[in-house]
Amino acid sequence: MNRKEFIDQLKSSLSRLPQAEINEIIRDQEEYIQDAIQAGRSEENVIASLGDPKTIAASLNATTQIEKAVGATSLKQQAGHTFQAVFAMLALAPFNLIFVLGPFLGFAGLVFGGWVASSSIALSVVAVLIAFLFKFAFASAGIFSFLSMLLFLLGALGAATLALIAMYHISHFFLTSTIRYLRWNLKLAGITKN
Repeated sequence: MNRKEFIDQLKSSLSRLPQAEINEIIRDQEEYIQDAIQAGRSEENVIASLGDPKTIAASLNATTQIEKAVGATSLKQQAGHTFQAVFAMLALAPFNLIFVLGPFLGFAGLVFGGWVASSSIALSVVAVLIAFLFKFAFASAGIFSFLSMLLFLLGALGAATLALIAMYHISHFFLTSTIRYLRWNLKLAGITKN
């Protein structure tokens, strides 16, 4: 493979990245190739030492998504970039299907289940509270039974709110841990040094 073929394959494989990043990566690769040739190495030798352009692009895509997830300002952005980083990791090696996607989907399922459960409880308590207040307006019950039921429902609503807050923090911890694991995986594979 010659320089032009290598650069063309790398460009097409980097199509998911913003154009400015693609231009910077291509410029860096061309500069590296040029410096190595000026140092006396042959073009074919330099290109062979760089490796497969698709693998380089996959690792750069994964690294970019990881860095975007680290810099995300909201849980939604962090989750989106983390999911993209996990799927970019799958392109690097078949074993990532087992060691990255398997655990990620398992833990993501648990976190999603926690969100569904805590949201369902919160919505159920709100619905029962509204129904109770509406029914009490037309019922003749004692003040103590009204207050005890109202306080119970408000306590349940508080517990459901705490569960939602806990799920937010659990989700943040899960995403941060996933990013750390992906970085470790890239470092273990020898793709990045950071």
